[in-house]
Amino acid sequence: MNLITALNLWNNIRRISWVFVFFIVVITTTEFKIIHYVHKDNISSFSGLAVSITEGQSGWRVNQNRLLGPYMTTTIMRGTGWNARRSYIFLTVALLFLVNFLSYYLFKSLYNGNKNYGLLYCAVFAALFVAILDDQFLYIFDYLDALVGLLFAYGVVRHKSISYFIPIFFVGIFNREQALFIPLWLILCSIKIVKRKILLNRTWLLSGSLLMSFGVLYTKIARDFFYVGGQYWMGTDESHKEVGNFVIPFENLLNLFQQIQVFFTFNDSIPQWVLVLIFALPLYMIYYHKSYFRKNPAIAILMLAQGAAILTFAVIFETRTFTCLIPFVTMIDCSSRFQREL
Repeated sequence: MNLITALNLWNNIRRISWVFVFFIVVITTTEFKIIHYVHKDNISSFSGLAVSITEGQSGWRVNQNRLLGPYMTTTIMRGTGWNARRSYIFLTVALLFLVNFLSYYLFKSLYNGNKNYGLLYCAVFAALFVAILDDQFLYIFDYLDALVGLLFAYGVVRHKSISYFIPIFFVGIFNREQALFIPLWLILCSIKIVKRKILLNRTWLLSGSLLMSFGVLYTKIARDFFYVGGQYWMGTDESHKEVGNFVIPFENLLNLFQQIQVFFTFNDSIPQWVLVLIFALPLYMIYYHKSYFRKNPAIAILMLAQGAAILTFAVIFETRTFTCLIPFVTMIDCSSRFQREL
């Protein structure tokens, strides 16, 4: 981001009505109250994990590369003298407000400066973020994921240049390996099919390959060399030593099928409304935005890759892992609706 872009951004922020800021505060407060109600008994564990990651005791090896949020938490602790719980709560509220403020600004930009639609999609984004969460885990890197995901999805929908994605990648990769989808996007953009011939943009391909290599290497090194053990509360973890993540696609598919079977018994591990969202949102996107995906096949491939990664490497009961798709669902919906009105 150069100086002129930064000044333009600042001028746009100054023009934002305080009425809309008030509504963003209301949305953030409501969002936090719901999250706190669901996780009030777990916040000490979440904040404790953040501190433990900085000490190499992340419980699971898979968490050890997710350093950005934990170090932000400990920085607040040192700067204010607060304990881990209070610092964690302060940081989560600040991140929620930042995410909602940013989503308002980006959605407004997508809808040609329409503030009402900006606020509407900000509320939709916040509602989906809360609705799809599970009642088990919600870590500091999940909030940062929403922030990085918004910027990433905006860049994808707007077809931004390489220079836009590079700083987002370096922030994202120190937060979570989810940022590896950014170089994947650059690689996808390097491939063009013209009259049945494959044309490669070497700049995009090289940039994506270098960022992907750095991201994989960093993740592997962080998990191997920074991980001390699992003395925190999860026990010793040797199961992720080779790959670093779960690799359980068949178990996830089986569990998902079982959840469908017991949908009407109310004995399922995944809440009914979350299960509905998991199936309804893809169907909505395919039906309502199929023409958008035909024009932008690389975006469709990227979202399919994200979904496949969730089913392969995540635990299906931890539905917060689906939040990485929410920025794309809302951004594409907003952009597609505006294009239809032109």
